Amino acid sequence: MNHELRTPLNSVIGFSDLLLEGAFGSLNTRQSKYVSNILISGKNLLEIINYLLDISMLETGEKNLNYEDVDIASLLGEVRMSLISFASSKKVSVEVKVDASLENIRADRTKLRQILYSLMNNAIKLTPEKKKVTVSALKKRRDARD
Repeated sequence: MNHELRTPLNSVIGFSDLLLEGAFGSLNTRQSKYVSNILISGKNLLEIINYLLDISMLETGEKNLNYEDVDIASLLGEVRMSLISFASSKKVSVEVKVDASLENIRADRTKLRQILYSLMNNAIKLTPEKKKVTVSALKKRRDARD
């Protein structure tokens, strides 16, 4: 089921991207707007499918986390870039602030990316036009009780 759902959707996303880049000629403003909507909707649908497939795997006990060292600043930047078109269409700016003392973290990179994408996507959706979403990552200081 994984392949049957993702493959056609990735095709829709890929061709939408190519159209917006002008690979087959320039689009007028209206066409650009509609193709952009197709692209955004396709990416949102892909995220929903990924979540549903993950939940299905968790319920059957098939899912394991793959821990690795993750550069959180780089990952946040990637997620920001994947949402920048959506944010621009809503006239919302997205700022990422990462504490300089924050080092790599141990996490499942794919799952963490999905979580960050979902959080940032929702923040953009719920933010009024001409406002800013700020995402911050900082190192929590442990006290003697932790």
